[in-house]
Amino acid sequence: MFHVKHLQAKLERYKTLLREYHSALDLMSQVAIDALDLKVKESLAYTNFISSADIPLNIVDVGSGAGLPAVPIALALPHCQVHMVERRTKRTTFLKIVKAKLELSNLHVHALDITEFKGVKANIISALAFSSLTDLYCLTRHLHGKDILVLSRKGPDWQNEVNELRSAIGDLNTIETGSTALSNDGTLVALRLPGGLACQSSA
Repeated sequence: MFHVKHLQAKLERYKTLLREYHSALDLMSQVAIDALDLKVKESLAYTNFISSADIPLNIVDVGSGAGLPAVPIALALPHCQVHMVERRTKRTTFLKIVKAKLELSNLHVHALDITEFKGVKANIISALAFSSLTDLYCLTRHLHGKDILVLSRKGPDWQNEVNELRSAIGDLNTIETGSTALSNDGTLVALRLPGGLACQSSA
């Protein structure tokens, strides 16, 4: 992990880029920009689960948007390979700017839908606000390694989503769950489970 001061300087540079480009490239709302410090802090919470995982640190971030949580993860954990998958052109344009400006060799930008993404074997799947946990698992199953860690920010009904995922993969016993509270009733949910299981229902 970077020295704390070096990491903080890089994060500040990232936030500056977000503020600079957010209007021109339609990156996020003004409300989100005003809460940027908190959003970056919450993204760093993902690294706590990633750092303690005893699996290869090859990450696919789904629907990366303006780079949260993927950019803070890549900055804090330079030994991880972070693949950002985002289909919106303006956002991928911004993500490429971030990669270049912050000199992030471990950050990779892929401008396509997650269902079209191939060629990477992921052990960690991350998302900020991507549909349900079932969709997040099932739509990425073609990328999964043998065992995976799924990380996503969810609302107060996240435990229902875990139960739905259990039903979808027909496996009630092998999902290990962890969580940490975030702001505004948000929860960062961490699931450890086998990768690539067939889904009974997926969108």
